[in-house]
Amino acid sequence: DWSEEVWCSFDFEGPSKKIVCVRVRAAGTRLPPPLHGVAAELRRPRDCVLQVADASVGGAFVDARAFTLNREGPAASSAETEEGWVRFDVERTNKAKSWRLVVRGYGGDAPPPTRTEVFVGVELQLLERDVGSDDLQRLHVLHNAAAVLRNLANWDAGATAAAEDARLERRVRGEAERLERLYMEVPRSLHREGRR
Repeated sequence: DWSEEVWCSFDFEGPSKKIVCVRVRAAGTRLPPPLHGVAAELRRPRDCVLQVADASVGGAFVDARAFTLNREGPAASSAETEEGWVRFDVERTNKAKSWRLVVRGYGGDAPPPTRTEVFVGVELQLLERDVGSDDLQRLHVLHNAAAVLRNLANWDAGATAAAEDARLERRVRGEAERLERLYMEVPRSLHREGRR
């Protein structure tokens, strides 16, 4: 009979990590082949908590996000993704080097004494907010292209070519400004979140 919490910790090297999202799924859905002939009951993780080491309370672990994994599927408050992954946003997004996952309860009824309990683990992905490098590279290229077009437009190449160059420069500059706004939205949202 299982009544204790199970936990595992993650200690990151280098700078502290600010986890904003968790993806989790049960590590198994069927009994392993060696147990096919055994009277066994599969027990999946149900009540889980992601915790963060909080320096403001002396490094003790505090709850960052509690979530429930149902036997039939994810809880209603979550978003199920491909291949059984369930996604949860983290409510307490502290920066820390130490995080841990606590499994406080397993789903399913306790089997009769004649059956063996087989406990299933979880697969977990801790996700940070990031900026796509492709957008940054594209912004850099568009910025340089706009500068080149501006320099080319200064050459006297006739009225038709100048109008086409001006139209192309406006299009490239507009795309560069749009990408820059999208890129800057991430640091702005992080700044706003940090001021809460």
